Amino acid sequence: MNPLYFLLSCLFGVGLLVVLARLLLFVVEVQGQSMTPTLLHGDRVLALRFWPGRWLRHRQIVVTHYPDTHQQHRPDTLSQQKYIKRITGLPGDTMTVEMPPLPPSQKAAAVRWPQPRTWRVPPGHYFVQGDSWGLDSRLLGPLPFGALCGVVIMKLKRRGEQISQPTPLEIPSPAEPENP
Repeated sequence: MNPLYFLLSCLFGVGLLVVLARLLLFVVEVQGQSMTPTLLHGDRVLALRFWPGRWLRHRQIVVTHYPDTHQQHRPDTLSQQKYIKRITGLPGDTMTVEMPPLPPSQKAAAVRWPQPRTWRVPPGHYFVQGDSWGLDSRLLGPLPFGALCGVVIMKLKRRGEQISQPTPLEIPSPAEPENP
């Protein structure tokens, strides 16, 4: 085999793999504390872009955005931003959540929400929550599958941190019992 032909074939193959990886995968840096203690502010995760709704499982960590329909007061800011949350409800689930204790300065804003709040997850939707309190489905309700940006498959090392290998995140298999 001609060495030049072999080199060009290898370069083409590597280039094709890079293009496919860029199309299928993306990296997100965690901003905020809503996924503490699982993910901390500044952690980076690798997510798979394309994930059919029927493959979603309870406890999976996903990257999502909040559609404009949920945001009458600030549609431009929240719909563009990505959020990392955990799936706690799938179509057909009934989710009952309570607001956490709020500081006195925020209690007036919480009066408009009944306690506890109950949501029924409709077909084609999912319910997400942070591991700590934050903006999620407890306030906004179930999200449509179209709001899903990707499913987190791995936690990467932080910038400037020396880790021997990436840390895989627990993703339940379909055979595992689901506890919402």
